[in-house]
Amino acid sequence: MTLTQPDSRFSIVKIRIEDSPSQDVREISGNLSNEFKDVLVRFAQYAKELGECEYIQSPKQATFNFKWEVGEGHSSNPKLPEMSVCDSFIYRLRPFVLNDESTNFLRVLKQIGKMLHDPSVHKILKELRLYWDGKKIRELFTLSDETGVLNNDSTTMKYLHAFEYHRNQEKAAKFKSLQEMFGTDGLRAFYLLLLADKAKAIFQLSYLIEVILGSRSHSKIRFGGGSSNT
Repeated sequence: MTLTQPDSRFSIVKIRIEDSPSQDVREISGNLSNEFKDVLVRFAQYAKELGECEYIQSPKQATFNFKWEVGEGHSSNPKLPEMSVCDSFIYRLRPFVLNDESTNFLRVLKQIGKMLHDPSVHKILKELRLYWDGKKIRELFTLSDETGVLNNDSTTMKYLHAFEYHRNQEKAAKFKSLQEMFGTDGLRAFYLLLLADKAKAIFQLSYLIEVILGSRSHSKIRFGGGSSNT
């Protein structure tokens, strides 16, 4: 007989899933490594800090109204909070949007999907990815020019590197026609709308992470027309 010690590098996570509206309840489990646990702890902390920033707390966030009339052309009426409020919000998104961060949203989303093999969890993660990519906004409208679609994750990242986190002139050139049409404030307001959907996805994923970590007893993950309880 061979006796072995449990692998101290991992812990077993067990969570209960209750699907709505079927009320089907089941328990699922997965192996959580100590390294990934540290990542999840930091993700939850960064999400808490993001939720506490003035931009999220304020009812007055960026708004962007665009109108096109035949014979009159286009007009837009962007409204922005104070620059420092917007700057703080965008800065606190860095740990989630930058590719080289261990708490990158898409990286964490993928790892949770590998850890928890359950169709309801995977459905939740898929819906959160739709919010992250801007597909929910594109269900309302799609904005594009000769360079391609402008309201998606890829172009949002180009915007951040061109105007917010860096001043990349090559990436900024992609937005020349949009900036001429909307103005600098309009451009920022437009992408703040997309970033707000990213924040929603971050908060929802953070609720699930808190359940995994045991710091939250349960959570209702909402998306689209349905929800799941964990």
